[in-house]
Amino acid sequence: TQQNKRLTKLILEEQKRQQAVLLLECESRIKNLMLQKDEELALARNKTSELQDFMRVAEMETKAWEKKAIEKGAIAADLQTRLNQVKNNKVPNPGGGVESKIEKMMGGYCKLCQLKSLCVVFFPCRHLCCCKSCEPLLGHCPVCQTVKEGCLEVFLG
Repeated sequence: TQQNKRLTKLILEEQKRQQAVLLLECESRIKNLMLQKDEELALARNKTSELQDFMRVAEMETKAWEKKAIEKGAIAADLQTRLNQVKNNKVPNPGGGVESKIEKMMGGYCKLCQLKSLCVVFFPCRHLCCCKSCEPLLGHCPVCQTVKEGCLEVFLG
């Protein structure tokens, strides 16, 4: 009986030891899994932050392009109105009589090659003064010599 008690005690101690080892292994695995998940969560947060920054930049660029499109649309509408007024002779030519005489002599042809029809407006002076082919060759307006900051092709109907 004494021996049975000792044997039972040893068995119980061994079970407790094995349970403790098993518990330590489980705790270690759980700790590793939690660390791994924390790292994944941190990466996901960083990626989310990067994507949010990207979205903010994209939204700002979109707004800038929309603003630019509205401005260009307004300029195009203004030019179309002026062009229609000039076609209908409702507004005198701002260039004066000399330019009008030259245009009549040249018949509305490009100021550079004098072969193709006028279809490019220069900015900021807004002179309709050359054809599409000659526009890249000009750094200034051939009518008033203003430095070209931009241009717009117009379609005269």
